[in-house]
Amino acid sequence: MLNKLLIAAGLLLSFIAGQYFTIDALNRPLNHGTLRGVSICLAQEANAVLSADSRKKACASQFEQDISYFVYEKIYGRGSIRKRGDQLAFEGALSNETSDSLVSHFKIEITFNQELGKAAIVRKAGVSGWFEPSTANVTFTSTEFEPPFEGWEKLKGCEPNVQVNCWVWEIDRYYGVSL
Repeated sequence: MLNKLLIAAGLLLSFIAGQYFTIDALNRPLNHGTLRGVSICLAQEANAVLSADSRKKACASQFEQDISYFVYEKIYGRGSIRKRGDQLAFEGALSNETSDSLVSHFKIEITFNQELGKAAIVRKAGVSGWFEPSTANVTFTSTEFEPPFEGWEKLKGCEPNVQVNCWVWEIDRYYGVSL
């Protein structure tokens, strides 16, 4: 009788403890790329030590997928290069005009165009954040990157018809989840 009671208690305990792992194992493949997956992840991590903002970003990064094709012309921004010690970072504001996509990460490509005859130098940086649908001017700061060459500070942003001695940036890839 005692053996049956111990086995039943062990099964009950493993069922309760295993629910978290079962829900997590089912949530990842079934809800990848969706806000539902992120919300289930947030509900499971409600008692975590991290701040709410950090948990949102962590859960979004677990469920994000490449959404570049769907949002390419509906997300835009403005920004500039800032110096941080020996490194550079790109800072700006992003507007997400989509109605059904949350952007959690994007990659920036910055091209430094030199004089005619000199090759352009490209630097890449990433931005993690929480850019909800139908939001405007959400600020961001990219990861740091190395300066392209001495004297880059003299360069200004490129004009549409002048692409010499200037820099231009574009968003290379968008990652996020759909609603």
